[in-house]
Amino acid sequence: MGFAESKFKVRNQTESDIWVKLSEQKTEFDQKIKTSMLNHANDFLRKTIKSKKLNRFGNGRSSIDEDHQQRCVVTLNPEAKEFKLIGAQTTYRSTKLRRLMETTEKMYLTVLSQKFLIQTVLAKESVLDKIPEKRDGPAYNLVFKNKELKPPPKKKIEISLNQSESAYLLRIDGVLID
Repeated sequence: MGFAESKFKVRNQTESDIWVKLSEQKTEFDQKIKTSMLNHANDFLRKTIKSKKLNRFGNGRSSIDEDHQQRCVVTLNPEAKEFKLIGAQTTYRSTKLRRLMETTEKMYLTVLSQKFLIQTVLAKESVLDKIPEKRDGPAYNLVFKNKELKPPPKKKIEISLNQSESAYLLRIDGVLID
């Protein structure tokens, strides 16, 4: 009985599908990334209140990353840009990706989701209203854009949501990353 080669894992621990790309080069986007400025006054007040609270990890991080994940929108065809679809509560395994992680000094992670876009469909005004009819593909939130992983992870990447389901979290080999 032969020894099976271990595989690198990218685990989606959310209830939504995500598109993931790990590469040695930064992912380039053909069009300008749209950022919603809806309800600016309410968002400023919300950020101010949240920034004064301590998060569950005990540091005073503000909600800027959370807001960025919800507002940064790109339209594209993920398959054409070599993204892998990872279904809700599933794990993508790859021996080829593990070998690449072992031989490179740094990798870039980009993650797309439609979770926050779906939540805004029922709102009176949505970032989706600002997307032109003529576009490269469906709209996605750009959750992580070219997040540099240096050194690259050895075993796995886990993507989950925080307790309020308002921001994605990233764990590399079991360690939470800011």
